[in-house]
Amino acid sequence: MIKTIINRLKHTIYRRKNKIETEKLILSLLISAEILLAIPLITANIPAIQAFKTNSPELILPISFLIQWVAIFVPYLLIKKGFKNIKKESFCIKKQRVSDTLKDIGKGFYIFVGISILAALITIYGGVEIPGYQVQEKILAEFGTSLQSLIVAGVIMVILAPVLEEILFRGIILKKFANQFGNRWGSALAATLFAAAHMQFKNIIPLIVIGLILNHMTLRRKSITSSVIFHIINNGIAFTIELLILSGKIDIEKIIS
Repeated sequence: MIKTIINRLKHTIYRRKNKIETEKLILSLLISAEILLAIPLITANIPAIQAFKTNSPELILPISFLIQWVAIFVPYLLIKKGFKNIKKESFCIKKQRVSDTLKDIGKGFYIFVGISILAALITIYGGVEIPGYQVQEKILAEFGTSLQSLIVAGVIMVILAPVLEEILFRGIILKKFANQFGNRWGSALAATLFAAAHMQFKNIIPLIVIGLILNHMTLRRKSITSSVIFHIINNGIAFTIELLILSGKIDIEKIIS
């Protein structure tokens, strides 16, 4: 009897703690969203910033990337009372076996490529275009075409963005949502938020699919190791293809026709 009461009390405390943590996370995300929405409005009327955009367009995306992630993580860390309560385990950063990682990545690409092929078949033979499974918008050229700009683009797109996105969406958001709403609903909410945050609503379906695949890896292993590596490989493939298109080594118009 006493043991049952103690277990129920522990469960109640655990649920209450998860609710508070989820509320803190949502608050920090709302603050970050307000900051990111306010920055363009504030800087639009500052002549020095507009001149900088005109004179150094190749620096706009790298600087925007840095500002974006500072605006996301600083409110969260402040609400969490700084770094003293933050450990790498807080972000699901844990070691795991290489064999497990390879299995996760292989299974992830098998599912993602399979869904992409199915979407292509539906488009070709069914005449129904599924949003996000057409030719993607090119963003590489926005970084500039110089070697230095392409190197910066590669570092951001292939390394920094995947690592930071996995820490945020899997290590923080998925973990909190899964604890609060359960694995299924938590994964669905985290994947939807992951897709929406990219602000590429034409690609919302494949982004949700990738989000669900990455969520499954993280929930299964209690670690973001597999999801980070999968994300890096996926972005690396996309970056390489876009680089080949930009250099003229792949003629996308011929492939489409």
